[in-house]
Amino acid sequence: MAVTVGIDPSRANPHVLRMLGRVPTRETPLDTERRRHVKRPLGVWIIGILALISAILRILGGITALGVSGLAMTGTLGEEVGGIGGQALGIGIVSVIVGVLLLIFAFSFLGLRPWAWTALMIFEVLTIVVVVVTFVFDGFHWASLVGILIPLIIVIYLTRPRIRQAFSR
Repeated sequence: MAVTVGIDPSRANPHVLRMLGRVPTRETPLDTERRRHVKRPLGVWIIGILALISAILRILGGITALGVSGLAMTGTLGEEVGGIGGQALGIGIVSVIVGVLLLIFAFSFLGLRPWAWTALMIFEVLTIVVVVVTFVFDGFHWASLVGILIPLIIVIYLTRPRIRQAFSR
């Protein structure tokens, strides 16, 4: 009668499992612990902190727009403002929603979540496309140059092997 020894995948070293031909199907506690101790690259800190600041400013701007819409709709700002109340309300709601999403993204990016890397890549590429389309249809503005350079630098930085590796753990 043969005796088989089983290995609990949740407690085993992933390297041992690979040697035995068993690939772990989910993140083990050891992987989670390693992710906690990964040193964040300086660029990730900078991008994450700037995203946090941007999120807070966007939320505050949205709340301000909501306040302006309330003043405009009640007539406190005067009758000459016309339909600005409805526009400010829409801008305020969208700005608060985007700010909250950006806040979630910023914390996830600082936490080195793989989906945050993908989301930032998509966002930066879309930003470049929007700036190029605006440049083609609206003409050259110096802000267009900055609007392309910053996302391009971020895309180049994120594609560096060390940065990709930090997000793949």
